[in-house]
Amino acid sequence: MTQAGFWNWGRPTSTDAPSTRSTTSRRAFLRTVGGAVSASLIGCTSKFGLRKCELAGDMSHTDLVAHLNRNIDQINAWRCHDVTIKPHGWMGLVPSLSASIAVERPRNFRLVATVPTGNVADLGSNEERFWFWMKDDKEPMIVTARHERLAVAQRQLAMPFEPDWLIEALGVIPIDENEIEFEKHPTDPKRVFFRRKRKAPDGTRVELVSTVDTCSGVIVDHSLTDKTGRIIALANMSVHERDGKAGPVLPHQVELAWPQAKMGLKLSMGRIEMNPDTLSAKQFEMPEIANCPVHDIGGEETQQAGFTGRSKV
Repeated sequence: MTQAGFWNWGRPTSTDAPSTRSTTSRRAFLRTVGGAVSASLIGCTSKFGLRKCELAGDMSHTDLVAHLNRNIDQINAWRCHDVTIKPHGWMGLVPSLSASIAVERPRNFRLVATVPTGNVADLGSNEERFWFWMKDDKEPMIVTARHERLAVAQRQLAMPFEPDWLIEALGVIPIDENEIEFEKHPTDPKRVFFRRKRKAPDGTRVELVSTVDTCSGVIVDHSLTDKTGRIIALANMSVHERDGKAGPVLPHQVELAWPQAKMGLKLSMGRIEMNPDTLSAKQFEMPEIANCPVHDIGGEETQQAGFTGRSKV
């Protein structure tokens, strides 16, 4: 990927003008997305098996949230070294990449993509900051910002990355029932929507909508929309598998999309390690890459070094 392509990541185009569709049409669109996701899961096979009903059909909303949280409470962290990434959109036609992923509540995340010759991308977050780097021989650079400067970073780079949303979508953040507005699916009695009002980093109103399979007791998608109804981010989850006979359940396929930026990733995961003992704070340190300066958005000037807590690669 060229450096120009990197800095144009997520740049709005003329077709990205704010939508004027009503709340009703926005909800209809989300229902269509949820229906498409549900249809795509029909006939899927996994160790867990979405076809099997785990929950009672008359379960209350409170009990449904409690069921989901019992699963999440068992997952403080997870890691997978057997990940295949299929990028699409902003990188054009790119072959699949091998990768590793590690996630730990509340803000630790690391995705490193590799090819036989070495690392080609590093995307991560820890308690203090987030960062991303993509290999570019012309102008290599690690771009980073503190979490409180995310709104500034998004304005400067027109970037869609929101670490907190991504970590929540990956299944380690408990659900607060008090912030949920429940809505029945219009056609599928085994689907329900969780609607949650949130604030974006710049203070504007956004809505997180999650589709829950009330038969299998899993979340099958998350969507984040802005106040105009435009989709900011989507996460579709499938191939849910249980860890052992009575362990927690996680999806082994996650499709992420940022429609306004015309980009997305499909993550296909093999064996997932639940709550690995060997996961350390060093796993979530920003990398230190030879001859690669650091651009701290809203902070210090671009520098060769100067941050503590960086891991050499």
